Amino acid sequence: MSTSPQSLSRESEELREVLVSLERLRSQEETARREAQQLLSGLQVLINAHSVEEMFKGTLEVISRVVPFENAAVLVQNDDGSLSVQMSTAGDFQFNNLVPGKSFSRVLAGRPVCVMDLDLLPEWTAIAEQISQPYSSALLAPLTTRERRGLLICVHQQRAYFHKRHLKVLEYFVPLAAQALQRSQEIEELEELVKRLDEMAHYDALTGICNRTLFNIILEKTISQHYRHRRCSALLMLDLDNFKRINDTLGHPAGDYLLKEVAQRITSCVRSGDTVARLGGDEFAVLLQDLGDPKETEVIAEKILSRIGMPLNYQGQLIHPSSSIGITIFPDDDSECEQLMKNADMALYASKENGRGSFSFFSLSMRKKIESKISLENQLRRSLEGEGLKLCYQPIYRTSDLSCVGMEALVRMKKRGSGLIGPDRFIPIAEQTGLIFPLGEWVLRTACADLEGWLAEAENSRVAINVSAIQLRDPDFAASVIDTMADLRVPQQSVEIELSEDIIIRESTEWLQKNIEVLYRSGFQIAFDDFGRGYSSLLHLRTFPGKRLKIDRFFVQRMLDSPKDQVIVRSVIDMAHDMGMSVVAEGVETPEQLKSLADFGCDEVQGFLLGRPKPKEKWQFLG
Repeated sequence: MSTSPQSLSRESEELREVLVSLERLRSQEETARREAQQLLSGLQVLINAHSVEEMFKGTLEVISRVVPFENAAVLVQNDDGSLSVQMSTAGDFQFNNLVPGKSFSRVLAGRPVCVMDLDLLPEWTAIAEQISQPYSSALLAPLTTRERRGLLICVHQQRAYFHKRHLKVLEYFVPLAAQALQRSQEIEELEELVKRLDEMAHYDALTGICNRTLFNIILEKTISQHYRHRRCSALLMLDLDNFKRINDTLGHPAGDYLLKEVAQRITSCVRSGDTVARLGGDEFAVLLQDLGDPKETEVIAEKILSRIGMPLNYQGQLIHPSSSIGITIFPDDDSECEQLMKNADMALYASKENGRGSFSFFSLSMRKKIESKISLENQLRRSLEGEGLKLCYQPIYRTSDLSCVGMEALVRMKKRGSGLIGPDRFIPIAEQTGLIFPLGEWVLRTACADLEGWLAEAENSRVAINVSAIQLRDPDFAASVIDTMADLRVPQQSVEIELSEDIIIRESTEWLQKNIEVLYRSGFQIAFDDFGRGYSSLLHLRTFPGKRLKIDRFFVQRMLDSPKDQVIVRSVIDMAHDMGMSVVAEGVETPEQLKSLADFGCDEVQGFLLGRPKPKEKWQFLG
């Protein structure tokens, strides 16, 4: 059977169309495979993104492999609804604050769209005015998470350039990109949280400088480096003098303000490679590294003291801060972090003992002194727990007839083996450690128990007990004394509370005065001890209730040889009498002193001439 030419031509044409279609399908399949491979490799870029910025950059990089755009950008919706450029592929694509219209809002909340003619998109007008290149078509796709609404925009100068194939690519890609974006946000938030936690762990929240933890890390590292290279550095410990008084008088906000200012002042005095830290409260530390000469530390310490000492105005109140500094040099003094901190702390303590507002270098003698104090503190603790304390009594006599009217209780601590330790050695330690409170209660209970026996012999006798400023500043002190007396069989008017002159002049605080007034109203006798050195302190007596004034032994022992001291003694006696108080002269050691005091009208006397302090068993109350 023959075939016509027309039939052959038609069959050839159909075959060609089939072949072209097959080639087109093969080409499309090849393109789809290539795009799929590009997307898969691009996903690794998104997975590795550790910030939102990296995520946006990776998004543009991946899209550029599968969508042939001329320019692209990622926009993010602000709180007010406007859009801002977060990342773009060209410098001219930097528009900001675009209010999304209907199309943008639809895309942000939906699926990718293809814009064939940008001139028909109202939102594009505002964008076109801000870029130098004219674009005609675009692909828009949402990049949205729970916390962020973003828009991917790809543009081209040719109209109707993008096709449904490009949309399909984006439809596959966008959900993956949104997941990667959410992950990047979470990583960013986690890293920010870690950063904040690290700051909280290593930086002081009030001043912003290093805290104790970070300072110790830096110090340890510095010590290890210096140990290898034998370089010289210095550790300075400093705190503010009388910081508690500023807090008490002006309030904690003023104290915080001062601490922040002090941190800045210290930082301004050191080099960029040095470290300043707040260790807690009003305590600071400075690490001076790589010193050419240890004497350089003196210059910096003096500069810090001077800078801190500059007056500070807080809400119209002028504050005059001052500080003390302790210094240790390493590796000369030691090469262990903990011991260096102790060394600097010992030197700081020495500075305070030397009058504050100064600096001291650590020395081995300081360590021995501190170790001796620690040993004494431990012995005091053991004495309070056992029977290591003893009261001695010094009698007080009426000047007119030398009858014994009372006893002053003086606490002693037993030495290991034999002998007694005087209060001048352990009372300061008791005050510094808080042991003064249990010690004071022990003295009160023991003295009252001894007084109970003496009252049987002399009905009007009394026992005098010394009280420190530390005790009187405690708001609960007066109440605790009254509670203790409730358990004892001694009338409160038989107990005399002795306050030193320094307490009245230097330690006058609201609670101190309240405690004295409460004790006085409760029936206790109040006496002002060691009086005379601060002669003007007589003026302070007007604000304190009291029954008795005790003249300091310094004036009593000098009054026969010094006309001026004699005038002081006579004036104090006369002024005390005018204020309704009786007078006791301490330190009477000669008959001539006793006679003169009687002539001056002194009411009572006390001293070695009449009796040294002795335990109760060696005294017989004569009444």
